[in-house]
Amino acid sequence: MPNKSFNASLPMLGTRTGFLALAISITILASYWFGPSRTFLPVLTTVLSRSWPLIPLALAASLVISSGDIDLSPAGAFSFLGMLVLWLNNHNLPVFAIFLITFAISIAVGLVHGTFIGFFKAPPLIMTLGTSFFMTGIAILIYTTLLSNLEPTKALPSKPQAHESNTALISATPTASTGIASYWPAPTSTYTANTLPERQRVGIFSVSYPWTIAIIIILVYWKQYTLIGLKHMAVGSSREGAILAGLDVRRIRATSFFLASLLTFLSAMLYLIDYNGGGWSAGTGGGLELTGIAAAVIGGTSVSGGRFEPVNVALAMILWVALHQLSIALPFVGPTTQMIAIGILLILVANLDRSKEVLP
Repeated sequence: MPNKSFNASLPMLGTRTGFLALAISITILASYWFGPSRTFLPVLTTVLSRSWPLIPLALAASLVISSGDIDLSPAGAFSFLGMLVLWLNNHNLPVFAIFLITFAISIAVGLVHGTFIGFFKAPPLIMTLGTSFFMTGIAILIYTTLLSNLEPTKALPSKPQAHESNTALISATPTASTGIASYWPAPTSTYTANTLPERQRVGIFSVSYPWTIAIIIILVYWKQYTLIGLKHMAVGSSREGAILAGLDVRRIRATSFFLASLLTFLSAMLYLIDYNGGGWSAGTGGGLELTGIAAAVIGGTSVSGGRFEPVNVALAMILWVALHQLSIALPFVGPTTQMIAIGILLILVANLDRSKEVLP
């Protein structure tokens, strides 16, 4: 039964893959032709380099959605994991220990989600939203603690100011009020560990694309050729049918949240080191859970579950980044226009998916 479904989906995969590839090509060519840089290779390189760290995040969202659930925790996880890495680095821990601790916490988050949602039947929307708020709060606490340790008695400046210590550089943007609590993490407020050795900046974690491509290949194989992958798709297609077939639906749902947590960890680490260059704020990651969900849907993941194409999801995230780069390259295309374009694209995809005629 799973093989028959897979064979029937091959033409559908090709249709959507072609559509996404064409959209990416047109968007990158527009950025090249109308943008300030009239060299094609830098434009392509920029789009791809900024896409690789975010593709695992979109795959995590797609993995959960394809099982019939939803995960809103990546925003909080992003914020928390990045601040945790820099906080541990501030305590002079070895890099291996830092990533090991962060990885262990990601495993714990995945187990918490899987246990409460899969086995105790907690609503995934509320559960993951709660953990997202919790982790964001911890990230803000770490952020303000680092600031207070550096300037415990000094009043807040009236404009952005950099504070240097022997282990870190903090630049923060204060709000109108005074006191440490008035530092609200904004996208421009970053904590940068400037004592990371050069080998840590250019090591294996600083190259996102091998990790991302490996994850895509693994997920394609997992979905098509492993028993747990086939069971996952069966649960997403029909949860009641999966129960009647004797599948352990609770364990399969728990596994999807656990794997999604690991993918979010990988995405956050690649984003921290490869994209942000070691800079982070407690607000980093805000809204990325919606970006991941949007890329998953554009990539063909059915919101009702049962459909998951890792290659298309990766292409959808590349398209998302390409549209963002186009909004930067063209003076008459701003963030508002980008949001409108993404909204129209989502509406079209939703209706085409519903009709199952052009992009099944």
